[in-house]
Amino acid sequence: MSRDGAPLCPTATMFDSLYRESPLRAALMRLLPEALAAEEIVSTASTGFLTAEVLARFELWLGMSLGLLPPSTLGPARLLDLGCGVGRVGRRLAAALGVRLVGLDCSNAAITEARVGVAHLMDHERPQFHVADFSSTGLPEASVSAALSLDALYLAPDPLVALAELHRIMVPSGTLVMTAYVSENQYAGTTNLLGDWRPILSSAGFSVDRYDNQSAIWRDVMRSKHERRWAARATLRSEFGWHAEAELSVSAAMLGIGGRPSFLTQVERFEISAHRRP
Repeated sequence: MSRDGAPLCPTATMFDSLYRESPLRAALMRLLPEALAAEEIVSTASTGFLTAEVLARFELWLGMSLGLLPPSTLGPARLLDLGCGVGRVGRRLAAALGVRLVGLDCSNAAITEARVGVAHLMDHERPQFHVADFSSTGLPEASVSAALSLDALYLAPDPLVALAELHRIMVPSGTLVMTAYVSENQYAGTTNLLGDWRPILSSAGFSVDRYDNQSAIWRDVMRSKHERRWAARATLRSEFGWHAEAELSVSAAMLGIGGRPSFLTQVERFEISAHRRP
């Protein structure tokens, strides 16, 4: 998962560092605005942009999709969380929907934590978590009933290849629910962003059902988050030294401080639902 759309070219190593507990991470958590500080959201340890409203929409969309699928001869329906992080968002949704969970992420640290979190469960109810690349999941053909990707799939080096792999492992009419950040103009220092996901989804064999612009609420919440961090920069630098600089540089870019255009005004956030064509 990305850092709620932060302007970065992410690597697995960067994500490994995000999932390690630290005093700085705890201090930043105390600065979260109300929409991100709710216990049900904090408990997911999501590094993507997640609010209670987003979680409820995803549960609704996935539930509607799964209810329309014919009974599977392969056993219980399976939800894939692509870019699962420590797996708690996927676990919450899978439990609510009554399905099995498979989580994939590029971060060894995230997958290790995800596995520890479910080690106490019986084999038949334990989610499966694997380190894998978007373009090569290692999952069997037509083995996934629905897929979720929160602030992750848009980071794929080659989105078309990643979507082709997703098409391979999903059942016909299975639904993908994802978020993506789009921009007609590339923002310096970030991963390449598409201007529109609909053509590439169609090319990969998916029909788009929803393409909802959720930029307004994302901008409001993220502006509050990064204004709080920036206002506390002297304290953060005093307590954490150079360790705080990476987070503060993200806040500066998001807010447009230091001569760069604000990432929040240059990029839009979409929530997308698409189903796999046969």
